[in-house]
Amino acid sequence: VTLRAGRPQAHGQETLDRLAAAIRDPNFRIFAEGGVIHVVGAGIHEQSRDPFALFDRLA
Repeated sequence: VTLRAGRPQAHGQETLDRLAAAIRDPNFRIFAEGGVIHVVGAGIHEQSRDPFALFDRLA
C-alpha cells in the first residue's frame, strides 16, 4: 500500500493502459481518479464508477 500526502496526481487513460501492458506480475494496482476506479494488472485494465460491479468482473 502506498499512501501519499499532498495533491493527488492524475495519470490518465493512456498511462494506465500502458501500465497494464507493461505489468507482468499477478498483483493488481488500484487507482481512483475522476470518480472512476481503475484496476490495473498484467494485461488487465478494468474500470467502473461502481466498485461492486468492478470487483465482480475481476472474480
